Amino acid sequence: MRSAAFFGVDAVVITKNRSVQITDTSAKTSSGAIFKVPLIKEINLLNVIKILKKNNFFIYSTSPQGSQNLADVDITDKIALIIGNEEKGVRNLINENSDFVLRLDGKGSKIASLNASNSAAIFIYDIVRRMTREG
Repeated sequence: MRSAAFFGVDAVVITKNRSVQITDTSAKTSSGAIFKVPLIKEINLLNVIKILKKNNFFIYSTSPQGSQNLADVDITDKIALIIGNEEKGVRNLINENSDFVLRLDGKGSKIASLNASNSAAIFIYDIVRRMTREG
């Protein structure tokens, strides 16, 4: 939420069941960001994806095993970015319904991935930077 607020994300969607929920601790550590970005709780993320696609959004999900590096993908002005959890990542069904499954390539990587919060910040930063430069 903090990265989303910092980079001007329009909204954050979390699932009601398989997501970390907002707690007093998460509200405090977000430095108030949870009050700056609309937070939408949904039961079925696949339904959200279908609605977004009907409204001309491209769906980008993320995975250490993603088929494309973020740097190699064209950025459009209507994007939904899906960040998976740190243990299992994005579910296969969500990846299958995404337009792109993206990965971050580390330099001399000695580990496979970053935690979800760090990954989200990097993905959001690069997408916003490229949209601002190109738009």
